[in-house]
This record gives sequence, C-alpha cells and structure tokens, in this order.
Amino acid sequence: MEKIEFRNLTKDEVEVRVGGGGSILLYKTARVDAEVLDETVGQGNWQKRFYQVKNTMICSVGININYDDPKKEPVWVWKDDAGDDDYTMEKVKAEASDSFKRAGFAWGIGRCLYYGPKMRLPDNLKARAQDKNNPLYLDVSELEYDKNGRISKITITTDWGKTVVYQWENGRKVNNQTTNEKAPKKPNVLEEATKGIGDNFLDESEITQETKEKITTITGKLSADRYNDFKKYLQGTFGVQTIGDLTEKQGQQLLKALGGK
Repeated sequence: MEKIEFRNLTKDEVEVRVGGGGSILLYKTARVDAEVLDETVGQGNWQKRFYQVKNTMICSVGININYDDPKKEPVWVWKDDAGDDDYTMEKVKAEASDSFKRAGFAWGIGRCLYYGPKMRLPDNLKARAQDKNNPLYLDVSELEYDKNGRISKITITTDWGKTVVYQWENGRKVNNQTTNEKAPKKPNVLEEATKGIGDNFLDESEITQETKEKITTITGKLSADRYNDFKKYLQGTFGVQTIGDLTEKQGQQLLKALGGK
C-alpha cells in the first residue's frame, strides 16, 4: 500500500487564537481529525487508545493500512503523541483531546499548520485582545496551499470578516492590515417601515421570527468553538443567553455585526 495521503484542511477547519506577545496561532480541533480520518480511511479503519506515562496523557491512533482493499487482512499501524499534563478534572477531557490532535499531526493531518507563517497582531489590536468586554475573535477568511501542501496564502480577519488583521501571500506579509471595507450602503427596510414611531417600539418589541431565522442561519455554520465564542459575545454584549431573548432592535444590531442583511 502506498503512503496514506490526507487532504489539506479547509479554511473553515482551521481555528485561530491569540498567543503570547500578540502572536497569531493556527490550530485544529479533535473533531476535524475524526472527520478527516473517517473521510480518508473509513470509520471502521481507524481507532484511538489513551494511556499515561508519568502522569502525561498519550493518545495512540491506529490505522488499518489495508483500508483500501477489504480482501486483505487488517494491518494496524499506530502513531502516538502526548497532550499537555494537567491533573484537574476540568482539563482531563482537554488533555485527551490535545493528545488526539497531536497524534493526528503525527499521521500528517493538518501538519502544514506547523509550517505556516509567523503572524502577529498589529499594535492597534493588542490591547483589544486583552479586553474581555470587547473580545477579539479571529477567523481564517482565505487559505490556499502550494503544490507541496504548504500554506501559500492566508488572510486572518476579525469583526466577522469585516476587518483584515493579517495577510500573507507567496512568502511575504501583505501590508494592508486592519483596513475596514465598507459595503455600499443599502436601504434599511426596517428603518423605513418604522419611521416616525420612535425607538421605544424597537427597544421593547420581541425579536421577529424573520430576524431570528437570519441570525440562526449564519450562526448555524459556525464551528463548535466559534459558536461558543458567539454565545459569550451574545451574553457579554446584550446580556442574554439565547437569540430569542433579544429585542428586535438588538437582533438587527447583531445581524449587522454578523455581516447579515
């Protein structure tokens, strides 16, 4: 059997966080590893095991290297890696997840993330990265690879894609960061429909089903991690737990922040 080739990760499968000193770090979730393994070798042709060495959690991922020929007997090859050492019960699951992701790297899943460009936040966003009242959530809006599977182009954005934080292409940084691109102004249907009745109507009225569905459509496409970020944003900005608790005015503000219409 030839070498197992795992596809490149898509931009929606790569997560972003801010590290020490304003560094921009790329990472994947354990869910991505599981989905890529299912897609490449099939659900029945890979497995994982966990064990500890000197209180360090280690994951071993095994793949049946004869997965592409059901007539042959399964031949299992295992690759292992360790997760971060932490004894607290809150972190046990995270430690297991981390070791699984690293074992996935050992097999080559998302290994290109190790060789991506060294990215840093521009100075005007470093303070915001520490501001809990105005969280800085980052996304990968563009991601391309060269013929060797290395990242050749990447664009990091914030404010739900409206602000470019970092751009890198063909081996160098592109100097057009933190520029806000404003879309052409469109008629505000809600504003026209409610003209003359005052803000109290929107402040007090419950969110409409139409606005709620628009927001749900956008947030339904977020990864699990990004959806958790959205929930924190919802609570921190509007003081509510669910979209249904918003007023119509808040719903319209949220929809605008998400880039919806």
